[in-house]
Amino acid sequence: MLAAIARVFYGINEERLLLEGKSSHSGENAVFSQRLRAAGC
Repeated sequence: MLAAIARVFYGINEERLLLEGKSSHSGENAVFSQRLRAAGC
């Protein structure tokens, strides 16, 4: 849902969004997102 808000209201391109769908809470989200960035995604 936040990705849709970023696209619609803030005009952020889909390619620039970093999405991960495995976390169950915000702490995990931060860790998983850092791993995606480190992998160059």
